[in-house]
Amino acid sequence: MSKPYTIIQCSNYFEYMNFKSNFKDVNFYMKYTDSTYTVKTCVIPEQYIKSIIFKHAPTAIITQVSFRNGRAIYTKLKD
Repeated sequence: MSKPYTIIQCSNYFEYMNFKSNFKDVNFYMKYTDSTYTVKTCVIPEQYIKSIIFKHAPTAIITQVSFRNGRAIYTKLKD
């Protein structure tokens, strides 16, 4: 079974680079994809961390992915 994760898709290059520079020393797993301005990370349960992400990526689309019965369930946290 796959582990749940969060996808942060920035709307433009400048937002992506700002987000990447502010979160390069974070203690949890983050996979950056420069070609699509997307960040894949573990599920972020703390509301404090979510508010920081919303602050540094104000126009990003943030989606949480979970799995149930072998199917992916996508939940938009911010559109």
